[in-house]
Amino acid sequence: MEKERNYESQIDAYLLGELLGAERSEFEQALAQDPELAQQVEEQRLLMEGLQFHGNEQLRARLKNIHQQTETTATETVEKPSAKVRRFPLRTLLTAAATLALLIIATLLLRTGPASGPEIFAQHYDAYSLSLTNRSEPGVDENLAQIDELYAQGNYEAILPLVQQVLPTRPNDPLLKMAGGIAALESKQYQEAIRYFQAIRQEPDSPLADQATWYLALTHLRQDSKNLAQHLLETLARRPDADRHSEAMSVLEEL
Repeated sequence: MEKERNYESQIDAYLLGELLGAERSEFEQALAQDPELAQQVEEQRLLMEGLQFHGNEQLRARLKNIHQQTETTATETVEKPSAKVRRFPLRTLLTAAATLALLIIATLLLRTGPASGPEIFAQHYDAYSLSLTNRSEPGVDENLAQIDELYAQGNYEAILPLVQQVLPTRPNDPLLKMAGGIAALESKQYQEAIRYFQAIRQEPDSPLADQATWYLALTHLRQDSKNLAQHLLETLARRPDADRHSEAMSVLEEL
């Protein structure tokens, strides 16, 4: 039994990359000579890889962290200096995680009908990362600097009047229009967002045309207008070199 417990602990450390030096060499020698031990390692490795394959890298990292933290030394224990907290086998943690993952997958499979536009929007939306100014340059426009600051803070409603104020002096600035579009989308002013994104797409050779197409499609999804969104996404999907090509393909599969 003592040997089995030692192996169980070593399997955990081996698969987590914590078994080093002579101890690792000794374990690998035992692994080569003991078919039962080799089978245990393979089963646990497959379980870990299965979780990672299905997009649970964060879960795996959390399990590793829990596994490490449960090993408490005597100096870490105040009330009971000689006590040691029981270290849960990684296999137990992974098995519980895999069971939870299967339950989640089963729940998704039992859903009736496809996801709604707002649900797809929530899954794929992230605000565009932009900066309108470089404070190291002389003569920075204070309005642009303020838009940058508000954008970084997520204060989108305050951005819209500033964009409207500055845009007449910078009518061909796609980044300024993108700031207005994202701010309007975040503020649930969808028609205003559509106007900004369409304006970017209409500019000849605009470097942000693909990004504007992506966010315009997301705006339509937010309003549950799947047909309009699908048409826009297909224009990105047809061009492998387009910005947001892979994201557009992914959303089209969900639609």
